[in-house]
Amino acid sequence: PHFVTPVPLDFARFGQRWGTLADGGKEKVVLVTAKEAVDMKWAAELLGRVNLTNVAPAGAAASQPSVYGAGLFRTTTVRNGQRVGVGVLLRLDGNAARGMWRLVVRTQAPPVTAALA
Repeated sequence: PHFVTPVPLDFARFGQRWGTLADGGKEKVVLVTAKEAVDMKWAAELLGRVNLTNVAPAGAAASQPSVYGAGLFRTTTVRNGQRVGVGVLLRLDGNAARGMWRLVVRTQAPPVTAALA
């Protein structure tokens, strides 16, 4: 079974939800040195491998070296016989010149945010 279920979202809804999760421990940022060349196609494929919806950017965001993902993380907490789900939004920014990745994870539950990033 998957721990994450993809959530279909358009970029406008993604942006609205992203904005509501900006504070209170709901965001975690991780910087990683790339082991290979920064490849945005690989980054987009990675979202599918971890079972996140690849949210297609729009407007000015479409020209940025970023991919956006959305999903529902199934926790081990059970309520009414069902595992509790927490919405997850993810942005992965690539910086080819510096050979770096910037992962930004936002959820409504700070412990889930910390665990995922």
